[in-house]
Amino acid sequence: MLYIKGTQLDPNEDYIPNSGMTSLFVFQLRSFPTLDKYWKRLPESQPYTVHVTTDKRVEELLAERMSQQGVRQVRMQDRWYKLRAEVDAIQKYRESQNATVAGDAKKTEKFRSG
Repeated sequence: MLYIKGTQLDPNEDYIPNSGMTSLFVFQLRSFPTLDKYWKRLPESQPYTVHVTTDKRVEELLAERMSQQGVRQVRMQDRWYKLRAEVDAIQKYRESQNATVAGDAKKTEKFRSG
């Protein structure tokens, strides 16, 4: 089935979305003679399985993993390279938090004794 929505607009007026009279037209695709060749064509059967045995499937997965190994190795090297900077940033943050807490404790002690 082919569904077409048509809208009749007045050519003398500016276009306003969702204005005008609309109609829904329905056509059966079998009524178009140009599609007869399409309907007569038999669908090509496609197998649902790519690998016929488990061994072949495992071999394919292993081959894919080995082909991806170079990319994974570069990615892991990049992560390890960035790790040092991230650890340094975390340590600086913790040190600043500890200094702030220690400074606040000194201020509180000074306030209590003063």
